[in-house]
Amino acid sequence: MLLAHGLMSVSDFGYKLWARRLNARGWNAVFVHLPYHYSRRLPWHFHGELCVGSELLRTAAGIRQAVVECRIVLQQLRKKGGNLFGGWGTSYGGWIMALLGCFEPLLQRLILVEPILHIDNAIWRAPSSVSLRAGLRRVGIGPEDTAMNMRLVCPVQQKPLMPGEHILMLAGQYDQIAPPEEIQELHRLWAGSHYASFPQGHVGYTLMPESFRMAQELWASDFATGPSFTAPASELKPGTLDPA
Repeated sequence: MLLAHGLMSVSDFGYKLWARRLNARGWNAVFVHLPYHYSRRLPWHFHGELCVGSELLRTAAGIRQAVVECRIVLQQLRKKGGNLFGGWGTSYGGWIMALLGCFEPLLQRLILVEPILHIDNAIWRAPSSVSLRAGLRRVGIGPEDTAMNMRLVCPVQQKPLMPGEHILMLAGQYDQIAPPEEIQELHRLWAGSHYASFPQGHVGYTLMPESFRMAQELWASDFATGPSFTAPASELKPGTLDPA
C-alpha cells in the first residue's frame, strides 16, 4: 500500500501508525515522500512550500514527477514478487493517487481521502489560495489562461484503469478545499466506485480511521490475515491523530 500525505505535511507519526496496522493485516506499506516534502525539502523552505504555487510549470512538473516515481516504485515491487497494490492518499496525496490510478495498471485498490480533483477550483476559488491567486494576477495570469491545461492534471477529467468497485472516496461535509460535491462528481464519473461523507473539514480526525474500516468491509478478502479495524474513541478526538 502506497501512503501519500497531504500538502505541507511535516510529521510521519500518524502514517507510521497506519503502516503498522496495515502490516498487522498482511500489507506492506510504503510511505511516499512527495516532491518538496520530508527528505526532499529544500533548505530554508517549509515542507511543500514549492509544491503548489504561482509558478505553474514547477507545480505541474512536481505532480508529474510524483506520479512517475510512484509508477517506478510499483513496478520495482512487482519485480520483487508483489501481486496486489493499493494507493491511499489524503488531500494532495489523494490528488497524486487518483492520477496514478488513471495511468498505472499495477494499481488495483484506491482509497482517496478528500482528494484535490478540480485544480482550477483549488487555485481560483479555494479560501486557502488567496496568495497564490494574487501571485498569478500580478503577472497577468487569470483563470482563462490556465483552463486549457487543466485536463492534464485534473483526475476528474481522466478515467481509472481499475474497476470502479475497487475505488473508495471519502469527503468532509464542511471541506472548502476539496468540497464534497466535487468528490461526489468523481464518484458518479467513475462508475461503480464507493463514496461516503462525514462531518469534518479538510484533513480532520475522522476520515483516516473510517476509510480503513470501510476498506476492510468492502474488500474483506484483502485483509484476511487480521481482525477488522474499529477506531478507538480516543483517536477521533482532536490532537490525538493527525494523519498528515
